[in-house]
Amino acid sequence: DFSVIANESVLPFKKDVRAFLGEKDITDTLLRSGVPPDVYPEPDKVGYLGRAIMDELVKIGAFSRSYQAETEGAICCYYAEWIVRVTYYWTQLFPPGQSHVHHEYKPVKGFMVINGVQELLEQCSDGCIRKDMVDAMMAERQENGRGGYSSFRVEWIDYILKTANSWDGPIKTFDLFVEMKNPGDMLSFCWDSPLERVSDKVFHTRKEDFVPDRDLRLYFL
Repeated sequence: DFSVIANESVLPFKKDVRAFLGEKDITDTLLRSGVPPDVYPEPDKVGYLGRAIMDELVKIGAFSRSYQAETEGAICCYYAEWIVRVTYYWTQLFPPGQSHVHHEYKPVKGFMVINGVQELLEQCSDGCIRKDMVDAMMAERQENGRGGYSSFRVEWIDYILKTANSWDGPIKTFDLFVEMKNPGDMLSFCWDSPLERVSDKVFHTRKEDFVPDRDLRLYFL
């Protein structure tokens, strides 16, 4: 999922995965409980850990518990509440002159289920989701016989930009291509340049001499 090439040489790297609740690192707690920190378990797939372990993980906020799980003896359903931070790092020498570094990676995708339009607008305000966009989605659901269904599965990807401000000057040409999984998905993120649709699933935008003042969060519904 990650590769780095410097001056046409592939470099070895290391990977660090940590789980956080807010700013509290709960990685070791999850590992001791038998839960991998970099995988969000399916809600009905954690009962094998036992009620005592799940009660402790719910107590610290690592999982929330559904109505079914509150019932005595039920093993469904628990929902993971932590966020995952993945860091790739390596040692590199920069000889005099120019160095060309190329890296590729598959981003870690987050997701949540939100009930209600107002909650969607509030929780995803950092993605500039507009009410008219949501209204259009609800109208399309109505057309397809799914009217009244107001739960939203929201996925997002974070893209770090502000570290570029430590470079010597702005990003001369910044091209962003966003490819959606399905043509009918809704895409939203805060951006102040024109966004061009180049195919049924791909959007493109460009900025010249770009000095980012914030990182990006892209929402997919």
